[in-house]
Formats: sequence, structure tokens, C-alpha cells
Amino acid sequence: AGTADALVLDARDSSVPLAAAILVADCVPVLLAAPGGLLAAVVHVGRAGLVAGVLPAALERLTGLDAAGARPGGLRAAIGPSICGACYEVSAELRDEVAAAHPAAASETRWGTPGLDVAAGVRAVLRGYGIEADERAARCTYEHHDLYSYRRATHAGHGVTGRVAGVVRTAARA
Repeated sequence: AGTADALVLDARDSSVPLAAAILVADCVPVLLAAPGGLLAAVVHVGRAGLVAGVLPAALERLTGLDAAGARPGGLRAAIGPSICGACYEVSAELRDEVAAAHPAAASETRWGTPGLDVAAGVRAVLRGYGIEADERAARCTYEHHDLYSYRRATHAGHGVTGRVAGVVRTAARA
């Protein structure tokens, strides 16, 4: 499938894989599934992807594949670990640019500087589609040292990091 910020799976098509993964360092991994489990998606939502509309595009694609089985409010979503708004420091100009498209994403860091809360922007997009996300896995990658964080590694001066994977699997084909 190549490299992309979103991958939508349709298990009714035998040429489509049954599972997909998305890798993130500090961005928001979003997993989506339609009722019945035959349609699913993985979405990598960073600052640029939030503004560009990668999540609404994936949601529209899922609902467009099967209007009867996948309506926006009927989709299930899970949000994984990402950097929180209290730790994601950006310039005031960048925060304002993102907030112009997604006001919920504007934040202030714990240091009192401009920040972005991309996960809050993701939650707002999902709520706009009538979807409440499962956030049991949503922890701050910067604050939790058992998770990889590109920004934490960079601030520590070594720049070595890994990725967090979000994996979704469709139901088995009949």
C-alpha cells in the first residue's frame, strides 16, 4: 500500500489485507471500525494531517464504502498514545494557524508557552461525526518513559527513538 497517513480496509475484497498498522512517534494513532468488522481504518494524525483533514477523509471513505453498515455515528474509534498539549510546544503563529482550523487543538504548555493538543483536535473531529472514542490507551508519549517520544529524545540530546504502532484487524472473510 505504500506510505500514507491513513489506510482503509474493506475485508469484503479478497485482495485487501485483513490488518493494517500505523506508526507514530508523538502524533495521534486513530483506529476505526464499522459495525460487523468488515471495514476498518488506521489513521496517523499529526499537526499537518489534522489541518489537512486526514481523519475526516478516512471517516468519509469508511462511510462511503457501505452506507447501510457504516454511518458516522455507528463507527467505533480508539485513540492511542501521543504527545499532550501540555508538552507539545510550538510557536504562537503555528498554534494560531492550527487553531484557526481546529480551535480545540490550541493549548498552553506546562511552561506557559504556546502548545498544540492534537488529540483534542482529533476528539473534536470524532465528536462532530457523532463518535466517542475509546481512550484507554491514550497517554502522553513525552511524559511516559515506557513510550517512545521523538520530542523527548530530541530534548534529551540523543535523538534516538522508536515508534508506537496502532494495529487494526478486520473480521475474517466469509
